[in-house]
Amino acid sequence: FLWFQTADSFTWTLVNPGEGLIDASFVRTHPTFLLIALFLVTALVFLGIGFFIKAKQATGDLRRKFFYLGLGFTIFVVVGALDSILTLPVAIGFVRIVMMTFALWMYLGLKT
Repeated sequence: FLWFQTADSFTWTLVNPGEGLIDASFVRTHPTFLLIALFLVTALVFLGIGFFIKAKQATGDLRRKFFYLGLGFTIFVVVGALDSILTLPVAIGFVRIVMMTFALWMYLGLKT
């Protein structure tokens, strides 16, 4: 769906370069949106909640690292969903800035 029906999967309005962010929202009735939603929910359950459960079981430094990983994946899923739902350009910009913190949380959780 995503590779062969790209024009049907997204709705976007092109803006002049430098004037605003490109709003590439999913068409909510297209199968691509449903698959992405399924993948995001699965990532939230297995990765986000799973790392929080492991953080609760662990102690010390390992607990902190699992918490960072759980926080990072939770932020990734929530902000990823908001990025495709919101239409206000200021909100999309804020959401994308928060999405960039995902890399920080992953780094803090995975560094040795």
